[in-house]
This record gives sequence, C-alpha cells and structure tokens, in this order.
Amino acid sequence: MSIQTKEEVWKPIAGYAGLYDVSDRGRVRSYHAKGGRNRATTNKGTHRVLTPVVQPNGHRKITLCSGGAHVDHYVSRLVAAAFLAVPPVYFLDGDTSNLSADNIGYCSRAESMKHTGGTHSGIGKLDPVQVQQIREKYAAGEVCRGRYRRRTVTYVDLAQEYGVGVPTISHIVNRVTHK
Repeated sequence: MSIQTKEEVWKPIAGYAGLYDVSDRGRVRSYHAKGGRNRATTNKGTHRVLTPVVQPNGHRKITLCSGGAHVDHYVSRLVAAAFLAVPPVYFLDGDTSNLSADNIGYCSRAESMKHTGGTHSGIGKLDPVQVQQIREKYAAGEVCRGRYRRRTVTYVDLAQEYGVGVPTISHIVNRVTHK
C-alpha cells in the first residue's frame, strides 16, 4: 500500500511577483540572487525556501523585501491570499503552526472569536460578577491579595489578579467594554 502525497503547489505572492512564491503547504520561497545585503537581482532558476519566525502567539511571520522596503507578513495570510483570495483567516484544527491551505479558513473577526473561544482578548474571560468586582476594587482603591500594602490599586494589580491584560482592565474601569 503506498501513500500518495499531493504535489506542492506554488503561487506568486501579490505585490512580490517574480520575487517570492507561497505554497499550499505554508512555505515561502525567494528568488533573490545570492549576494551581500543588496539583493536587487533575481534568478528564477534558483530559489531558497525561507524560514519564518515564530511569534509569541504561535503565528509564523516572514519579512519580504521589494525595492528596498522590508515588510513583515504572517505566513497564514499569504497562504490565504494566494489560495483562498479572501483573508482574514483562522485555523481549522486550532494549530497555528499548521500552515497548510487545507487547514486555513476564511471568516469575519466575530466568527474568528467564536472559533478561538474569545481568546483574542480578556473580554470573554470575565463574567459580570468579576467585572463588577474590578470596578468596585478600583473605585475603593482596595489592595489586591498578595500585594504589598498600598493605599491604591493599579490596573497592573487587577490584571494580574484576574489573569487578563492591562488594556482589558482599563476598558472595564472606563466602561468601554462591559457597559
């Protein structure tokens, strides 16, 4: 029994035609000629597969150059733009390292929040009781548990106590979210 593998398909990256291609497996290749820092010439006969940088959120990012300008791109968005033609994207299996075109889907930001369980921000992590507690603690200047004795509480203290970011606390206190 033999396993048949689908041949890798390469397409040019929009805005970088003749310089870079992206594959349906999430790989990016460059046609820049070997040389020093000035790689102004290209050679379509030779290419080099580039290694993306893994971001803290698990997404892969790559820097593309054209006309002296260096621009960072998420590899998943390059794959979606080439093979789906409509980013933004989400990962069907939830694995941001699986950049295969078969694993990337298109959705709106609201749908993306549903797919990820609202983990793009701290908004979905807090229930209404916790939101009220945050507002009351901040208004009263109550010191969070385990902190040094102080007269006032800070956004940082509350963010650490509730496991969310400082901007989330700011938005709650200022009623930008959870009105």
